[in-house]
Amino acid sequence: MIFLQTGPLNDGVIRMPPTADATSGTYTQIAEAIRQHSDDPKRDLRELFNRIGFTILVANVDDHLKNHGFLYAGNRRWRLSHMFDVNPAPERHRELKTPISETSGAEASIETLFEHASFFDISSDEAAGTIGNMAATISENWEPMAQAYGLDRASLTIYRPAFEHDDMKVALALGQPKVLVS
Repeated sequence: MIFLQTGPLNDGVIRMPPTADATSGTYTQIAEAIRQHSDDPKRDLRELFNRIGFTILVANVDDHLKNHGFLYAGNRRWRLSHMFDVNPAPERHRELKTPISETSGAEASIETLFEHASFFDISSDEAAGTIGNMAATISENWEPMAQAYGLDRASLTIYRPAFEHDDMKVALALGQPKVLVS
């Protein structure tokens, strides 16, 4: 649950999305709140879509509503804060703490995200390119980066399933050029 102060003088609080607790909201509800309250909805919707993709691709175990924040931008408008509290979990059952939509369930799925791209005002082509490029970047860099930060071989083996899984393969395929057959 994300509480927002609606002005610099504590003149009110809104909840984005408007849910009863920190576990019952969805990404599409956050997107609706962005449409209503963001100072730049297009920017924030694209960023939210990218976060969902990243969360799925790195098996982030901590994407509950309390880990989505907004910063006051003035004139009773808000902007999505930077992503925080990302915890790749290789042993994790592949599910989202915040489901993509009310109908999608909690399964962490690139295909489900791709099916919902238009809800974040992103075309199928843009979604495929964005997620494909993100997957390629993660695939190429996670292991060298982990080694640079001191992870040993045993730790790399433990964390590998968080970065190398079926959804990563699906995402990598999205970024591949389409072959036209005539």
